[in-house]
Order: sequence, then structure tokens, then C-alpha cells
Amino acid sequence: MSNIAVNTGMLVCAGLVVANVLQLWLWQRAAQRRMQQWDEFRRKDTVQRTSLLELSRTVAARRFEIDWLLCCVHRTDAFDRAALLIRQSVETATPVCCLAVSPAGQILKSAPASLMGAVHLTSAGKQKLNSHAPVELSLQHRDYVISGTQTAVFESCSAFPCEAAGAHCGWLLVSRVPNLTADSAADQSLIAKLCGSLALPTESDAGNSVDRAGFEEIRLVRDMLQLRTLTDEEFTTPEEMLQEFLARLAVMTGFERATLYAANENDAATHPSIERWTWGGRSIPATLAPAWDENELRLLTQFRHTAQRPLWLDHTILQGAETQVFQTALLIRVSETNFPDGLLLLVSREELPRRSATEELVDWSAQFLPNSFDKALARQQVEERARRDGLTQLANRQTFDSEIQKQLHACSLLKTTCSLLLIDVDHFKRINDNYGHLAGDDVLRTTATLISQAMQQQRVTDRPLVARYGGEEFAVLLPDCPTVGARRIAEQLRSEIESTLFHVDGSTLQLTISIGVAETTHTTSTAVELIRAADEALYAAKHEGRNRVVVAAAKQNIRPAV
Repeated sequence: MSNIAVNTGMLVCAGLVVANVLQLWLWQRAAQRRMQQWDEFRRKDTVQRTSLLELSRTVAARRFEIDWLLCCVHRTDAFDRAALLIRQSVETATPVCCLAVSPAGQILKSAPASLMGAVHLTSAGKQKLNSHAPVELSLQHRDYVISGTQTAVFESCSAFPCEAAGAHCGWLLVSRVPNLTADSAADQSLIAKLCGSLALPTESDAGNSVDRAGFEEIRLVRDMLQLRTLTDEEFTTPEEMLQEFLARLAVMTGFERATLYAANENDAATHPSIERWTWGGRSIPATLAPAWDENELRLLTQFRHTAQRPLWLDHTILQGAETQVFQTALLIRVSETNFPDGLLLLVSREELPRRSATEELVDWSAQFLPNSFDKALARQQVEERARRDGLTQLANRQTFDSEIQKQLHACSLLKTTCSLLLIDVDHFKRINDNYGHLAGDDVLRTTATLISQAMQQQRVTDRPLVARYGGEEFAVLLPDCPTVGARRIAEQLRSEIESTLFHVDGSTLQLTISIGVAETTHTTSTAVELIRAADEALYAAKHEGRNRVVVAAAKQNIRPAV
């Protein structure tokens, strides 16, 4: 009997041990699966982030290539434009230097212009250029001499061969190559390839002292036409048009940045209120931004009353004004009756040659800017009215149909999800029948306001689109929001409407809404499929008693909280 008890006890213990071992094994397998899922999630997230980063770098390189080719179209000043593009593409506190060098080693042109005559290639540098085939080279400090106040502007530079009509025409020397792809070798190769289409000035051009007034006048008219046609292009906002206008003006005049300020002269004369409105041009290092802004405000405070016409400020005047950042500035008051306190300021950290064409272009821009902005603003208001529903001021059906197509295309590219809420006011017909259509309009306006306010309080990745879908139906498009988040938002919205008292024609009403929720899946990847799924869920919510949220995927409803 005792042996049976012992054997039984041993069997029980063995069973417990086996069960514990099996449980531990199952837990280990589950933990391994979770770790694999987490690693897979991190891998996909890393791949997606890497793909987006590579895409942004590719886009930057392609944009630089297009801008370069546009510079080469203007063969008379292709070097000036290309040099300005390179210098604007490099974010550094030290200005970038560019030199045009003939095949014989003569410096034909420089950017900045103050380097002209101060930089000379040594015999070793000329020999290095002449002894190599026209391929990319690197020149060290012993290959050239920098004299005067320009000493130690750069320690080394890259030399890129340039061609004109298929023949070698010289070299482009750059002190620093733009970081476009995060790969220095790829950046060097890109600049080398692009220099194959860059025509440099000839030696006769470098020594030619012929009057260029006719050419300057032609370029002035061309620049004015380019800026004028800019106002006919499509921009999201008038401010975006202004930024592009200022950016192009800065490039055309050779300045690093053009900024539009608003000055309130009603304040005390010694403490005017000067606020930066918008700017365009070259980005500056973050470490330099505070000093940059301080110097700009100092210039505006000191010279704003004398800038009825373009006021050219060279390095001598700027040093007297205690501005350590800039070497050249140009200031003018925006002369328009409707905008008397506008100030246009162009600045550069380099000494620029004073040109009458530059001052004429800036003077013309100061007169043209207010009118062009007013036109852009009026056009935006017309377009905005066309995009809005007249009763609720939400996006209308046409805007919704357009935006949902764009959003689903973006979700497909980025491998993200998107949810749609279709909302219907319960028993709305009774309100029209009992209180009239004007009362019904008030209800729709109030409902639209509540939906908009609720969406503004949601912490979603992208801004939701709220639209009047038709009649008493509304639509809310939630980018990058899965079903779980969309269902939570829908329930909060339903609860908000239910707890709000509507005052209609002297009466107080308590209204409810029904909401259908759908998410993009492999079966609802198009706009038609997504809308159909949300509409079916909305129909289910109405059929099951209204005042509820129904999710299309699982047809799972959420009844109101008691």
C-alpha cells in the first residue's frame, strides 16, 4: 500500500514538474514571438524612416540639379548664378567662395567679387591643373596665394572642369561642396557632372571694360517679368507667394536674404514696434540666427525713416551702425497707401558691388509687392469660398472628394492607415417639420461647430478634414488613425453632441447623432470602398436604434454609456 502511495506521489510530482516545464516553455515561446514582433516592427519603422530620409535627400539633389540647369540657360551670367546657388546651398557661418579659372590658370571671376585680384594660383597650382586631364581635382593651400584682407578665407578647394560647346573651357573652384546627399563622394560627383554644362566667362570678358548698361537694362526687365509672372502661379497661401517672391528677389540681387517687416509707427518714436512678417532666401546656421535678427532690427530702427528710396548700406556705414554680421544691406519702405509701414530689407555677409539695376529692381519690388499680395489674397478668398460649404463653413463635398483621393494615395505610399467617420443627425426631418428650415439650418451650423471644435482638440498625427457630406450628414477624415483611435474619437463626439442643449425657436432640444466608422484595409483601399464601408456602418447604427457608433470592419457597435 505504501509503495502505491509513493508511486502515486512520484507520478503527481512528475506531472507537476512536466506541467511547469511546459508552462515555462509556452511562456518562453510567447516571449520570443513578442520579441520577434517587436523586432519586426522596429525593422519596418527603421526601413520606413530610412526610405523617407533617402527620398528627401534625392529630392534635394534633384532640386539642386534643376536649379543648376536653369542657371546654365543664362549663359551671359551662368557663373554668377551657379556660384550663388552653391553658396546658398551650404549652411555655414563662413561664406563659401567660388572662382572661375581659365585653362591657363587665370582667375576670370570670383564670388564674392571682393576676392577678384586677391587670389592667384601659384605655379604649382597651375601645373597641377595643366598636368591633369579635365577631371575633378583638389587644390591645397600651397596651390594658390590669397593676399590683402582676404587672407585665410579657405584652406583648400575642389576644382571641377567646365565645358562649353563640348570643349574644356576652364575650372570651377569651390571652397566647400554642398551637402545634398549626405555622401561627400556623391556630392562631388554631382557637381562634377553638372559643371559639364557650365559656360565660364572668357579671358576677353575678364579684361573687357566695355559699358554694360544695355545688358544690365535687359536683365532688369527680364527679372521684373519673372517676378511679375510669379503672382500668376498657384500657391497654397498668399504668404507662400510672398516667400517665393522674396527668395527670387534675393537670388536676382545677390543678397543672402530678403525680409519683409511691419513697423507700427504709432508707438513711441524711440521704441517702435517692428515685427518680421516673412522672408525668403538662404537659410542660416542656428547659432548665427540670434545675432542676425538683432542686427536686422538695429538697422531697421536706425535707418527706417531715411528709406523712402532704396538705401544702400555698405560695410563702412554698417560698421558705424555697430552691425558685425553684415557687409552689405539694402533697405526701402514699401510705398503703398494701404500699407505705409512696410519695410523691405536685403542683407548679405559679403561685400557686394553697388549696381543701379539692383536698386531699380528693389524699388520696383517695393511698389509691386502690396498690389500682388492683395490680388493673391483676393484670389485665395475666392478659392476658399469655393471650397467651403456656405451654410456651415466646413469643407464642401467637392473638396472632400478631392482630399480623400489625395490622402488615400499618401497612405498607399507611406504604408499607413486612414479612417473615415460618416455622421448623421438623428431625426433631423422632425426639426424641419416642427420648427422650420431656418431652425434646421441653425442646428446644422451648431453641429458643424461642435464637430470642428472636437476635432481640433484631438491629438492625431495629421490635421483631420471635417466636411459637410450632404444634407444633415457630415464626414471626418482622420489620416494616420487606425480603427481604435477613430472609434474613441467618434464616441467622444457622439457623447459631446448628446450632452449639448440646442436652442431652437424658443425651445430647448437634445439631439443625438449616429456615426459609421471605417478604416482603410485591403478591401477598402479606394475612396469608393472606404465611403461604402462607412456608409454601411452608419446604416447599421441607424437601424440598431440611433445614437451610437458602429465600426464597419467588425460591425461592432458601441452603445451609449449609461
